[in-house]
Amino acid sequence: MSVASLSNKRVTVQRRTLTESESSAAGVVTWTNHLSSVPCAIEPLSTSDVEQFSQTLGKVSHRMFCGIGVDIKSRDRIVLGSITYEVAGPAMDAAGRGRHQELMLLERQES
Repeated sequence: MSVASLSNKRVTVQRRTLTESESSAAGVVTWTNHLSSVPCAIEPLSTSDVEQFSQTLGKVSHRMFCGIGVDIKSRDRIVLGSITYEVAGPAMDAAGRGRHQELMLLERQES
């Protein structure tokens, strides 16, 4: 079974840009749409997976599966409707077969 057949969602991938600003020494962060309508599957992590991946990646809450070679980097954002996730680490070919990549995500709570 291919990942494409399991991809039940379409997301937007946003990439951050840091622009110099006269009013802020740290600059201004803006997010631009990098990819749109990316087919994927997103699932919540089990408690044991959260513990395992949090040791190396920091806080994580979800796992995303998408096609191999999709240009998604650590710290990009994944937008699914009104939900925003931060990519917590590099894409992994966890199965080692070059069929799909997995990304660990942290759901962002907007305040």
